[in-house]
Amino acid sequence: GAGAGELSPAREARHSLRPLAEVLQHMLGAEVPFAFVCEGPLAPEADAALVACPPGGVVLFEDLRFCAGEVAGLDGEAVAADALGASLALLGDVYCLETFGVAEDECRSDASLSLSLLKVPLPVRCAGPLLAQEIEALAACVLAPRRPLCAVVGGDLIKAQRPHIEALLNVCDELVLGGPLALAVKSHAFGVQLGASVLKAEDLAEVDWLLAHAKERRVRVHLPCDYIAADLNSPDATRMTSDDMSGVPKGLHVLDIGPRTVARFRQPLRRAMTIVWLGGPMGCCEFEKFAGGTKAVLEACAEAVARGAVLSVLCQEVTRAAAVMLGLGLQERLRAKGAHLSTGGSAACAFLCGSSLAAVKHLSDAPDTAAAAATAAAAAAAAAAAVPSPSPLRSSLRAPPPAALPSSVVALGICGFGRVGRAVLRATVLGAHSGKAQVVAISDAQCDVEQMLYLLAHDSVLGKWPSDAPPLSTSRSAAGGEGGEGDFLLVGSTRVMVLKARVASECNWPAGVTVIDTQLGAHASGLGGRGLTAAQVAVHLRQGAKRVVLAGPSPDAPLCIPGLNAKQQVGSRSHVIATGDALALAALPLLGALHASFGVQAAGVSLLGPALEGGRTVDSPAPGAGPGASSHVSWRTGRGCGQNVAPAPSGLAAAAATALPALAGKVGGVEWRVPTAGAGALDVTVQLRSAASAQSVLLALERWSSSLPARTASVVHLQAAVSSDFTANAAALTLDAALTLTLESGLVKLVGWQHAEVALAQAALELAALGDAADRSVLGGLLRAAEALRLLPPLAAKA
Repeated sequence: GAGAGELSPAREARHSLRPLAEVLQHMLGAEVPFAFVCEGPLAPEADAALVACPPGGVVLFEDLRFCAGEVAGLDGEAVAADALGASLALLGDVYCLETFGVAEDECRSDASLSLSLLKVPLPVRCAGPLLAQEIEALAACVLAPRRPLCAVVGGDLIKAQRPHIEALLNVCDELVLGGPLALAVKSHAFGVQLGASVLKAEDLAEVDWLLAHAKERRVRVHLPCDYIAADLNSPDATRMTSDDMSGVPKGLHVLDIGPRTVARFRQPLRRAMTIVWLGGPMGCCEFEKFAGGTKAVLEACAEAVARGAVLSVLCQEVTRAAAVMLGLGLQERLRAKGAHLSTGGSAACAFLCGSSLAAVKHLSDAPDTAAAAATAAAAAAAAAAAVPSPSPLRSSLRAPPPAALPSSVVALGICGFGRVGRAVLRATVLGAHSGKAQVVAISDAQCDVEQMLYLLAHDSVLGKWPSDAPPLSTSRSAAGGEGGEGDFLLVGSTRVMVLKARVASECNWPAGVTVIDTQLGAHASGLGGRGLTAAQVAVHLRQGAKRVVLAGPSPDAPLCIPGLNAKQQVGSRSHVIATGDALALAALPLLGALHASFGVQAAGVSLLGPALEGGRTVDSPAPGAGPGASSHVSWRTGRGCGQNVAPAPSGLAAAAATALPALAGKVGGVEWRVPTAGAGALDVTVQLRSAASAQSVLLALERWSSSLPARTASVVHLQAAVSSDFTANAAALTLDAALTLTLESGLVKLVGWQHAEVALAQAALELAALGDAADRSVLGGLLRAAEALRLLPPLAAKA
């Protein structure tokens, strides 16, 4: 294959592979002829060597850098590479692509030759061990990272690295910046004088983008605080040390980070369980005088690897620096401990950004990669078992889904098949999410597959299953037994696995699904409306799920509300997220829109809705209300929901402080449980900063709702509407324009309708779709190439 380094048309001894012939001959104990391939279809000596080669023999050909077709490589000269590739294809039946660096760019001459060979219909076109190792390491770092993930970025200014940095910000927890990139941030954002460095206008915009994107993704950024500077970049230059307070005088150049910065950077590296180094070194490490910062950070990475962290260096300059500064022996020990020192930095960066590598996509399903795939699978399973963390890679090694899904379809699991769970399934089959999401598994300890079928087909609120919808049936496997995991709910031709588990920790979810936890009875019963904690539902992650969406409130899981903050909050790192309660889903986006248009001084919201699951039909003792109970609030949950209008706890104020900080302390709410089923009414009273007419308020809200999906919010002009008119309405809030009232004092009263269970189901599906889209944007190219190399089962593409 093509070697690394500068291409040379001359047959120079220092580039020749001739010495390897003697090494191979010694290792194999047989003669290994050496010949040139090029100049013509095949050089005469190459043809003669092949004719003379006995069965099972080996012929070593000269490095392809000496071939005319290899030295050429641009536009019109690509024909030469194609001709050479066709000639080389005559030599055998198998082509092994070993060099990762040539897999990226079709414009490189060596890549052109690799593509020429891959395009020839050889029986097997496979990946070599080095290429497989590179992609396996990238999969471990990005597809299934052990947290925290720390990204180290040095080298050029942001504009040259923006796609790579954006991809890292979507997956990392902490970001360490060095080199010119860090200097640009310090100079522009913090006003530090850093010598002769001059920033252009486009650099300033990129700095603003970086800091805003990091804040949005909640990534902690670490920057230098002291510097090594000199008047010129030379081994003879005089060094000086400076810091943020004193700055660097004009005329001097910052060439390295200082000792205090090294100590600062060691902190996130000590915390990290995955480290990805991208872009370049911390300074001008080609001279020993200015290489101290890069060497110290490399040593900190080596210490992290020694305690079990995963290291991936995607910069060839840093890889070479590791060999020079730390010694080849230590470099090999790093590799032996699992550190990934890339041989193709630009290809690795393209891979990280989701590019489909030009050469990889031409690989065949090579049987030679099966051993590498088995090794990768075993190593991934061992690593995942040793450290319990959310791991789609580990999940993909557990149980495949019932059927392969298109990459654009979100694979879902439902935990709890109550009213919200059934609304989720209905929405994926009959509603707006049909074709976009598919339920592949359901778990409910209280409900077997036959009862699931009955409840789905005969819903007292949503009605019977439509006659023109895919028919419902069940299937029971003899292997699964009564109530076992061989049971399936059939929706048309779609098989939905029914998991029989007493607790969530026993659910063996299909690989890579997003689990929607809908157990609202637990949220309302004995928990004061606070909901389940992130730790309580994170057990699904250890059982194969890649993400958990809690359809309800949570005291500590990130609150993500469609139409308000969901797009900013949900990313590939969001493993456990919550929709909040029905009141927050309806009220907070509305209040945010009013605040943006008119300013909100205070707001009070009431939701009149049916009792949640777990409500008593007659008076009976309530959980948590026994002897010693300190509050009478939970006693109300034991009163019959068919005979009473009862207030229920609301977390609206806390949700507003989290999701709408501008209105923190200005919003309050109460939920009323009323003897009805289906949709309920929302009553919103808002004090605006200044008086506004009902017409202007409705016009602003209509503009706002038109920018959102219809299932998020809408404004309707109906006459004499009642709650049952909105039973099947999927919107989190439907404002009734006819009931809008305004006063000259700026007081506004709005009335809307909402079916709480359907709204929660729709919100959970929206969050699941956003999370899946974030995964695809970060990992698309990585998954495609990993699947091409057969390192991951096909389901991983859904993760």
